[in-house]
Amino acid sequence: MWLDTCCHGSGPEQPAGRADTRRGRWGDAVTRAMGDALAIAVGSVLRYRVSTGVYGVVGWTFPFGTLAVNVLGCLAMGFLCVWLVERSLASPEWRAGLVVGLLGGFTTFSAFSMETVSLVEGGEPLRAVLNVPASLGLCLAASSCGRPRSATTHDARPTTPA
Repeated sequence: MWLDTCCHGSGPEQPAGRADTRRGRWGDAVTRAMGDALAIAVGSVLRYRVSTGVYGVVGWTFPFGTLAVNVLGCLAMGFLCVWLVERSLASPEWRAGLVVGLLGGFTTFSAFSMETVSLVEGGEPLRAVLNVPASLGLCLAASSCGRPRSATTHDARPTTPA
């Protein structure tokens, strides 16, 4: 439900008199798919850079890199979902590209799952047990914190009286 609201909520109207210049269904679908693929690729590179940067600072004794990426990604997702929809700053395609593509490529709950299982299999069940509530709790809190922050961010665009 959140994804549908975030990606398909109200968006900017097309200016009156502007011709529809889409290339047809096939060309439009290919263009969107390529844009999504690019967003996912950028998100994945960011994930790698952030997580390895964190591991370089604190070491590999706990999945801090993945935890940091998930918390940052959830914070950004909470912020963007409200900010982009309430301000109508982007079309549904751009919102989907940012939220699903970029942040989907950036966050790593699949990596979280595998690292937690690996901790158990590696004989470190306590660290695995600590990783689950730390990841879920901090990510839920970050998403929750991002939502009101975006609602109170002032828009720099001039407003016109209704």
